[in-house]
Amino acid sequence: MTSWRKGGQHCFVRKGVEFHPDSGHFRVTRDGLYQVYSHVTFQPSPGDLTSPVTFTQSVLLERETRGETRVLNTLRDAVLVPCSFRETLQGGVANPCHVSNIMAALYLRADDKLSVKLQPISYVKGDMKSTYFGFLRIAG
Repeated sequence: MTSWRKGGQHCFVRKGVEFHPDSGHFRVTRDGLYQVYSHVTFQPSPGDLTSPVTFTQSVLLERETRGETRVLNTLRDAVLVPCSFRETLQGGVANPCHVSNIMAALYLRADDKLSVKLQPISYVKGDMKSTYFGFLRIAG
């Protein structure tokens, strides 16, 4: 996801972190222990789901070593919505939401990159109370 807004809307970062909007990556500038959290609300419209679907969010930690970037860690949460969900929507329940949360404490090095991948992106509820991401250095 590349549309995070620094400083109060959708993402919260402190000293030691830079956001690169072109790539959607957050880059760590100082070694340390960081608290990482992500909260995503998926909200399909009535009639959108005609078969089972899995809503997935992943937080990827990438590190460059000797000119090669590799994924070191992937924090993942998935919510499977069965086909019967469509019937529930049609039965009068108005736009139920499906929430995905990830939280972890990670030791990060300077130049490590974090990014958030969401699927399917079209169902992500985009207001700042429903979907947000942040991390801050807590030690080091």
